[in-house]
Amino acid sequence: MLDIFISHSSADEIIANQLINVLRNALNIDPMSIRCTSVPGYKLEGGVNTDDRLREEVNSCRVLLGLVSAASLESIYVLFELGARWGQRGALKPLVYTKSIFSNVSGPLANLHIINISIKAEIYQLIAEIADILDVKAQNPALYDESITELLSVISEHVGSQQVDIDAQSKETFELTIGLTKEQEVLLVEGSEDPSGRIAIIHTKDGYGIQTNGKLFCNTHDGRIRARWEHAIDYLRREGLIESRNAKNTVFGLSVDGYSVADELKAK
Repeated sequence: MLDIFISHSSADEIIANQLINVLRNALNIDPMSIRCTSVPGYKLEGGVNTDDRLREEVNSCRVLLGLVSAASLESIYVLFELGARWGQRGALKPLVYTKSIFSNVSGPLANLHIINISIKAEIYQLIAEIADILDVKAQNPALYDESITELLSVISEHVGSQQVDIDAQSKETFELTIGLTKEQEVLLVEGSEDPSGRIAIIHTKDGYGIQTNGKLFCNTHDGRIRARWEHAIDYLRREGLIESRNAKNTVFGLSVDGYSVADELKAK
């Protein structure tokens, strides 16, 4: 039987690895009794059926630690592991490393006390609670304080790198919005308001038209005006802001990036 199962996203491997160091130093735990599938030394053995083994270990471990982050909330495996453990009513400790993630936690998980491992006092609390579950005595803090400091440093660097990524994405979105024509802006904003994010090229009695959000644009025979709107569609496709939804390329839908740029435009 495993003592500890750490449910996490591979994107949080560096934090999971340092958390293991803290727990091993604090509780003198046998590494063979810890499962953390992305950290070397704690992965599954070669050749085992992954789903069967994980199902067994999630249910039988003495305590499951759920490292909750933006990445893990998008992981099917993490959600299944947390849900299975919650349903079994086994010892489950949800962990976060940023305060901002609290707003994304919902459902049964939101009703559990969540420990923030970016706070030193809460790491001590986690150690004491796990020691109680495993019926072991925690080591002298002098033996594991350094590993806690390293964990806090890793978390700070990891969160900082995530912010750099977010800032870069925001800059890219901002640069895109600067270069958009009026027609491109209209299509994105109106398309984002359409219930299905749908933009359709249609033919009307008055000529060529583009329809979205219940509105009709470019309903004219004027070739110059039509060229501007066709260029708008082509540009948005090349930039990945809209995606074709039919073989004839007459129906499009906003992409995730398209919605992001539309939100930036509406906030201006």
